Amino acid sequence: VVPNVKMFDDYDRFPKPESEIRFPSSLADFGIADTQRVDAASFGWNPTNVTKCLQAAIDSGATTVVITPQKGPWYIDSVKLRSDMRLLVKKGAKVLMDKKSPLKDKECLFVLKKCRNVLIEGEGTGLEDSYLGGYENYAERRAWCKNYGKSVFLLVECKDIAFRNLRIAESAEDGILFGGLGIPNVDTYVDNVVLDSHYRQAMSICNGDGLYCRKVEFLNTRGAAPSAGIDFEPPYE
Repeated sequence: VVPNVKMFDDYDRFPKPESEIRFPSSLADFGIADTQRVDAASFGWNPTNVTKCLQAAIDSGATTVVITPQKGPWYIDSVKLRSDMRLLVKKGAKVLMDKKSPLKDKECLFVLKKCRNVLIEGEGTGLEDSYLGGYENYAERRAWCKNYGKSVFLLVECKDIAFRNLRIAESAEDGILFGGLGIPNVDTYVDNVVLDSHYRQAMSICNGDGLYCRKVEFLNTRGAAPSAGIDFEPPYE
């Protein structure tokens, strides 16, 4: 057993009463003022790979980074989100894995490491309207994905992260991966989200303290073992 681990000290108070759970709907719910908004496309959108474009928009310091519909999907390799920001995926926008990136590395499409107060949401409530995924559809994934590859989201040692009104689908590994062997991910909210057709599993929970899901669908996990909707892999005995 890992010494000095206090994450189970409040086990006698589990589960948390539903009346005490507040799903965030804005940065204000995290105590952050949403003061600056940028259109990520203005940083240099192109039809083949917009990794540098989207990363530049994130690194600009704007509190809201907007992904707008373009002539085609936003193809990315991997981007790193930061604390105190909102990523807004407008209706009709798609963010997909760059076709060459699986040959180079397996870093997840969106990486959150030691981030705080991040809201990732689609516009409106239509789950098909805002799409973040590996491949465009199952037929494409089945044709090209022959082994474990990239997950869509990786969270490591994060706190107060929220996902809203999204379809997260067709990855070469997991939809959302809660990683890390040290400090757990604390207070993650997944609200009105579809996790559909992932290669390994929809959600892998390796390290977490406070994960709240509401109106979440775990569907069609298919590809390679273990093919779970939710896979619990706690790092402690």
